[in-house]
This record gives sequence, C-alpha cells and structure tokens, in this order.
Amino acid sequence: MIRELRDSPPMSIEPCHPLFSHNTCKWPGCDQHTEDFGRFLKHLNQDHGLDDKAAAQCRVQMHTVQQLERQIRVEKERLNAMMTHLQMDSDKSRAPPSSPPKRSLSPVIPHSSPQNGFPRMPSNPIPSLPSSTPSWAGSGMGSSPYSTAAAAGGGGASQRESSFHRKRPTLGISEELHQNSDFYKNADVRPPFTYASLIRQSIIEADDRQLTLNEIYNYFMKTFAYFRKNAATWKNAVRHNLSLHKCFVRVENVKGAVWTVDEVEYQKRRPQKLSG
Repeated sequence: MIRELRDSPPMSIEPCHPLFSHNTCKWPGCDQHTEDFGRFLKHLNQDHGLDDKAAAQCRVQMHTVQQLERQIRVEKERLNAMMTHLQMDSDKSRAPPSSPPKRSLSPVIPHSSPQNGFPRMPSNPIPSLPSSTPSWAGSGMGSSPYSTAAAAGGGGASQRESSFHRKRPTLGISEELHQNSDFYKNADVRPPFTYASLIRQSIIEADDRQLTLNEIYNYFMKTFAYFRKNAATWKNAVRHNLSLHKCFVRVENVKGAVWTVDEVEYQKRRPQKLSG
C-alpha cells in the first residue's frame, strides 16, 4: 500500500484565483483557454489591462455584486423572521392553558411566564448569519479605482443608474464604438455620449446618410444593450433632440420622412455641448 502511494504520480493542485478555473479565464466575456496558470497570468496582464473597457466591465460587475448583496440581506431578514415565528409557536404549544387573572385592589405587574398567558420569548438569541461578501471581494472592491457613488448604497434609482455610465473616453465616438462594439452590444452600460452625438452617428453610418425615425430607433437597440429597455423614455429623448437641434434636417424622399445631418451646423454647435 505504501509502495503504491510512493509510486503514484503527484496530484496537480490548481492555483486558487477567482478569475482562473479549469485552465480558463473567467473575466466577464473572455473564456480564454490557457495551458497553465503562468500563461493565464500573462494573458491577464496583456488582454485585461487598465483601459476604458476594463473599467466599464468592473462597474458592471460591481453593480451585479451589489444587487446580489441586497437580495441576500432580504433573504436573511426573511429567515430570521421565520425562525422567530416558529420559536414562538413552539413555546405556545408547550405552555399550559392560562387561567383568568384574579381581581386585586393592588396593581399587578405581569411577568413573562406561561401561567399569565404571555408567550415566553426564546431564551437563546437567533444566531447571526455570516456576511454575504467573501473576504477577497470586500478587500478588493474597497480599494478599486473604479468605485462609484452607488457603492455607498445611497441615492435614488436615477442616481444609481447614472453611477454606472461609462466614463467619457479619449477616443472619438466612431473609434470608441468600433473598438468596443461587442462590449456595448452585451453590457447594460449607458454609452458615454449625448443623444445628439449618437443620432448623428446612426445617420452617418447609413449608406445614403439618411434614416427614418424607426431606423434610428433600431440603430440604438442594435448597437447598445442599454437601449433595449425603458424604450418610452429614451425614444422620447431621441425625438426631442431631433426637433431641438438645427443640425438635424427632416426631408421627404421615396422612403417618406427621413432625417439627415447638416455637418456645418453640427460642428458649430459642438462647443455648446449638444444636450443629451
């Protein structure tokens, strides 16, 4: 038996890393297969460096973790209430039937005992459940350079939503959307450009540089996962920007009413920061 154990090959122990499992990179949207842990670290440093895309992915992951933490807190409160309720029912079933209290001229202070009909609270407090956040996640997120106001849990829905917008990149809109097209199609992150800039981009990408209103809507939903929800809100913003800015010109052709861009007018209004 000892000889067999001595002759058997040593067991390989996979290094412990939250982003490495079964020789596969677990960075969101990656799933790159690597031969060993060393090659994984090289891939991690080369392909997931500090840039706009990685920062936005961290904010999306942070948003996911916060949602899960809120859900765990709700479930813990529900569990504590269930345990308290069941403990009280158990004490009531063990208590003898109560007799009516005797009338007395002196005030009587009731005691928490089964004889006077008051249920006895559990003697042992309900043990607290462990924290829902792993130690490595808590220490890492606290010092993350991508922490936002939403990490503090304050503000309303609109404040939390605005906290997960991508920071404005140094690239132009065309270069940004070309380099990170897959990210915007899959991540629920608001693109860091105004509605006017996105409308213009949709029009100039068309073959004849003109689009109907529905074609502009379709461009928004096809290009950005963020615009696949709350359609009434952002569609109203699109219509408002089309009618507000003189750079968008409505013309009639064989397709009906279409929108084009007056580039001269658009460039004149850029310093005034077209509203989003």
